[in-house]
Amino acid sequence: MSGGVYGVGKSHRALLLGRLVLLLLVLALLLLPACQAGGVGGILGQEASSYRFSLVRWEIQNLPAKLVESLLGLESIPPSEERGAVLDRFFELGAELDRLEGVLAQEVALHGAQGAEVTYIEDQMKVARKDYEALAPKVEAIIEHEIERELGDEGLGFHFISWNIIFPPVLFVFERLPKMLIVSPRERVERLDDMLLSPNMTIAEIETLEDCILQKHNLSAIVESLGGYSTYPSMVMERMSLYGSVATAAHEWIHAYLFFYPLGQAYNKGGVMSELNETVADMVGNKIAHSISRTYNLEPPPPQPSAESEKTFDFAAEMRETRVTLDRILAEGRVEEAERYLEERRQVFIDNGYYIRKLNQAYFAFHGTYALSPTSVSPVARQLEELHTYLPNLGEFLAAVRRASTYDKFLAVLAEKRAQHSKLEGGLWLKPQVTEAATLIG
Repeated sequence: MSGGVYGVGKSHRALLLGRLVLLLLVLALLLLPACQAGGVGGILGQEASSYRFSLVRWEIQNLPAKLVESLLGLESIPPSEERGAVLDRFFELGAELDRLEGVLAQEVALHGAQGAEVTYIEDQMKVARKDYEALAPKVEAIIEHEIERELGDEGLGFHFISWNIIFPPVLFVFERLPKMLIVSPRERVERLDDMLLSPNMTIAEIETLEDCILQKHNLSAIVESLGGYSTYPSMVMERMSLYGSVATAAHEWIHAYLFFYPLGQAYNKGGVMSELNETVADMVGNKIAHSISRTYNLEPPPPQPSAESEKTFDFAAEMRETRVTLDRILAEGRVEEAERYLEERRQVFIDNGYYIRKLNQAYFAFHGTYALSPTSVSPVARQLEELHTYLPNLGEFLAAVRRASTYDKFLAVLAEKRAQHSKLEGGLWLKPQVTEAATLIG
């Protein structure tokens, strides 16, 4: 069963979780102002106000229904023996919608938008879309249930008699996500601010906005698509694979979970604290997605880049080289040369099949927040992965890392666990790890 409690009947679950409703509502309300930060000196609000996406409106439309379903046990989760078939059908429909969109784009490009073939394709898309949307609530419930089960197996949650309560409950909605505007100084890579924008913006509107911010305010700007967003319930981009959907839903849940701890509360400090939060969420999301994908045998884990042939274009290595070179040129004060270099590199990526629309300082300011990304030059991913090796499960990993309100405190946690591991290898007995329930506060 989904909604945060295991081993408990629906009536009991509603009673237990009812006491959490106010906390969840407070969580949503507290997250909204942070998500809607107002722009660098009002620049973002000034230039992009007509495209701004309203998180308040989205929460009003989505939070009450998801909470009621979770608290009262009304989720449309199918019986366990039917779940695999439901998932198969849902993701097949997503792939079919993607295919039809491609066919439609090709038909319009070749023969215009008025032909009978265009109408026929659009009708097919309407049927597929209707079936896709009808299955979405069931698939959301399945994935929410499976993520909570995995989290419980990994030592997360609070035990109450014979029940394990996941807090906050895993809730998400498949959604056509808003876009995000990110700005950075031109003379260095730094994420100054961001703003959510309408998913309906055209490419022409996007590039006009980016150019306006560059010309009027001398800032590097980029509008990027998102795979997920940490509202409550979380937004997860529709039409991803099972692996991508699970990884994104689990990633966004981690942000809601960490909100109650020093690490999550330090997110808006930016810089390395944002990197820590995002990389922890990536690590947990990927691990949960690997496990659930294996459970349903729908797809293997994403393949790792192969270094078998020197002729193979290594995107990660090339992007990392680009970032290192960019930082060096900018450090020498050669801003215009750095931007010419980025355009040259963009063409290299295009020539090798990576169709990057824009490569600028803001691009790296956004993607570099994720330390597992090839655009990052941060040691954070390596350090977090080392910390994880010293701990037996995700529950204890999160219990250790969530204490860190600064990067120095994170390094102290890493040093502490490294020292404990060294003593353990030397044959000394270590005290048991503190449980999550004992450390929720403080």
